[in-house]
Amino acid sequence: MKSPKLLILLRSFDGNLLARFRKFLHSPLYNEQPALVVLFDFCREHLAEAWDKQAAWRALHGSQRPFDDLALRRMMSKLCKLGEDFLALEFFRASPAAFVYWKLEGLNRVSLHKHFTAILRESRALNERPKIRQPLFHFYNQRRALQEYRHSELMNPRKPLVKALEDADYALDCYYFSQKLKNYCEMLGYAQMQALKPEIRLPGPMLSYLEDSPFLEDSLVRAYYLAARMMESPEGERFFVALRQMLDKVYKDFAMQELETLFIHLMNYCIYAQINKGQTQYFGELLELYRSALTYGILEKDGVFDPFHYKNIITVGLHVGEADWVEEFIKTYTERLPESERENALTYNLAKVYFYRKEYDKVIRQLRSVEYSDLFYALGNRLMLLKTYYELGEDMALDSLIDSFGIYLRRNKQISSEVRRQYQKVLRFVRKMFYLPPGDKAGARKLKEELLATPNLADKKWMLEKVEELL
Repeated sequence: MKSPKLLILLRSFDGNLLARFRKFLHSPLYNEQPALVVLFDFCREHLAEAWDKQAAWRALHGSQRPFDDLALRRMMSKLCKLGEDFLALEFFRASPAAFVYWKLEGLNRVSLHKHFTAILRESRALNERPKIRQPLFHFYNQRRALQEYRHSELMNPRKPLVKALEDADYALDCYYFSQKLKNYCEMLGYAQMQALKPEIRLPGPMLSYLEDSPFLEDSLVRAYYLAARMMESPEGERFFVALRQMLDKVYKDFAMQELETLFIHLMNYCIYAQINKGQTQYFGELLELYRSALTYGILEKDGVFDPFHYKNIITVGLHVGEADWVEEFIKTYTERLPESERENALTYNLAKVYFYRKEYDKVIRQLRSVEYSDLFYALGNRLMLLKTYYELGEDMALDSLIDSFGIYLRRNKQISSEVRRQYQKVLRFVRKMFYLPPGDKAGARKLKEELLATPNLADKKWMLEKVEELL
């Protein structure tokens, strides 16, 4: 049975949110049905269990009323809606700029001058706080300045505060330019990575207009302007450098989500516009971006490190020869991964470091007795052992692993047919390389040609290096 929407919603709440939601339900301003608190308590107590609507009904009515499925579903729907309202209010209260703006709106409506002036000072102070720059920053600045202008009209209709109207107009333009450019950069990013291109168009002369405008003095508009020029211009490298240097100076001003978005654009530029086109020196740039991202804390959310970035950092770090730094990174950040991934990640990635250093005995000790439930690690483990036995010249161990790896590929139903074929080709190539007669240059050249002609091959770079050694 599928879980009701209500349970799905409540399961997404952490302990703190559940406690706050219960307080919310006790407020007659939002909820006038005490039975909904009873229903919430039942749901919270049984969140980890399959939904039992009969038991829920008994919790509400005991044996006094016969079960009424429609009545229960209506109560669950009301509680679910209250949960959604609660989330909206939590987000609203967590946004100081939005909260202060609506205070100004309310105070203006009832013409409370002293209160308005005090809250206006508070709203201006918000602009000086770190980590708040995002397009909504300008949106609420525009709304604040507009309320200030309207307030001045109320106080002195003949001489309103025109400067506030000018500020509102400037903030509105900054909001439009920053959000429009952000959307445009998202579209360029999708076009770089996949055959998906949202229809996001800039008004014809926008980029050239901004180039000589005062709006580039705003750090947010400038950041997205540079990102857009980086991704679409033949001179992208110049804009990459400018954006990189700018973020190093002003990163404390930007909201974390905004900073992450801009760093992702920088990283993708390194990968898709440079590295994938043969500019391998950009591996170093990519690692420096990751180091900065670690310093700024943008690869973690609520203390949990993103596994995708974790794997990329290790791959890039080893590629540029920073094995010692990578080892320290693994030991420091593995414990910040989702708990279910930590043990596999630590074992496997330390083995990658040992393999890079050619400490093959350590690789074998690290990997030989480990069974991974995660398919990525299970395939990577076997492939690394295969390479290690090849490097050591362990013919019996290599043959045995090739046979067992082949059986694993055939029997594991989680492996897609494309991935299965890819790894089966790897096994055939490794066996051919290992048993190629010494001095057989013609055979090595033929093997190299076959490798070069085979697309989508796991660890193709390593196999080509091994074939080169045979020539």
